[in-house]
Amino acid sequence: MNAKVARLTRTAVFLAIPVLMTACLKPEEFPDEPILTFKSIEQKYELFPNGTAPERVINVTVGFTDGDGDIGLDDTDTQSPFGNGEAHYFNFQVDFMKRIAGVWTDVLSNYKNRMKRISPSGQDPTLNGEITLKVGPYPGPRPDFYPVIETGDTMMAVVWLEDRSLNRSNTVSSNSFILE
Repeated sequence: MNAKVARLTRTAVFLAIPVLMTACLKPEEFPDEPILTFKSIEQKYELFPNGTAPERVINVTVGFTDGDGDIGLDDTDTQSPFGNGEAHYFNFQVDFMKRIAGVWTDVLSNYKNRMKRISPSGQDPTLNGEITLKVGPYPGPRPDFYPVIETGDTMMAVVWLEDRSLNRSNTVSSNSFILE
């Protein structure tokens, strides 16, 4: 019986060591300001409920980290500075640039988004992951004073994010791509 108890004790200690070792690891530390990395651009056609023909959408995916875990807004976050019409109402933006005669030109296409709150799990407040924003239909109707955007144009996406503490992320850009 003592040998059996000793064997169970050794097994329990052997299994507990990896658990204790990982418990001592420090969580990853990130700055409080969001940091973005560009991941991908995906162009595809989707059939929209109101349309009879597929329309072009562009999925823009970025990776992110945030040290204090305050990314995104709830529907109830409507008081200043997050009120409708205020500068911080939108917290995620994608702009498109077009190469015209070798120069990147803003095509006045700022797609502003009010990204939903992302809540960290557990005691560690840091957040990291990926965000994909579907932009479309694109290019869509444009006023006469906007630069024309057509299939075959060389484009680039530019993205930034702002957290609830009003810390603005770095701005990241895609590689150039041909609008299909």
